[in-house]
Amino acid sequence: MISIFPVHLIITAAGSSTRLGTGTKKEYISVQDNDNNTVLSLSCIGFLNTFLDSRVSPFFKLASVVVTCPKDRIIDGKNALFSNKKVEKLFEQLRVEPVFVEGGETRQLSVLKALEACKESSKAVSLECASSDEKSFRDSSLVLIHDGARPWVDFQTIYNVLSVTKEKGACVPYIPITDTIALQKDGTIDSYINRSLACSLQTPQGFVFEKLFQAHKKSLEENRTDCTDDTTVWKAYCGDVFTCEGSPKNTKITFASDLEKLKTE
Repeated sequence: MISIFPVHLIITAAGSSTRLGTGTKKEYISVQDNDNNTVLSLSCIGFLNTFLDSRVSPFFKLASVVVTCPKDRIIDGKNALFSNKKVEKLFEQLRVEPVFVEGGETRQLSVLKALEACKESSKAVSLECASSDEKSFRDSSLVLIHDGARPWVDFQTIYNVLSVTKEKGACVPYIPITDTIALQKDGTIDSYINRSLACSLQTPQGFVFEKLFQAHKKSLEENRTDCTDDTTVWKAYCGDVFTCEGSPKNTKITFASDLEKLKTE
């Protein structure tokens, strides 16, 4: 029986940020706070603090951290992550060294490369589980996948995802949709969607590591292009994705107007 679940953390930051419209990589933008954070460092630091929290550390151990970066920009990624000097100390406390990998042409390929890097880096992890058996470690491992452009993720959201993933195998946080939702066609409303059944999905998304890894490999082999995030990969090959409560504050920086929130948070 595994008493402590190893958890891999993937921070996805390999996109081009073209929708931001500023010519700047959004995850590398400075927040200009007292700790000299960037969007990327804030997106990661919430997880590091969570795994050091006494409400989490007896049950979950951070096994590896992998950050995906655009091609030829790994140095920029490292500088952005360690812009806050406290980040390095938190990694030391957790006895984890982050790994940076170049992403692929699509988000799916980037995540697959990150999963492969997780497997490689975790080989050196001392197994602090009830069983030090390698198979038990692999079979009990979980993975959290988080957008590097979501700097406001909080403890409760991370804890909720970990708890449900441990019990159910796959979990995504969500918030309800309050606006009227419609499908439009040729400039007119085509039909409406029952908003009580709709929700907005967030990250981190949690999964049993090995099952997600195998699902991603199958998706690549079958050249699927309809999987827009990891829940769709899991749904296609593994089964149900369960939900938990997210947070309205856990928004993603996508457009230039979203940068204003960095000045007020």
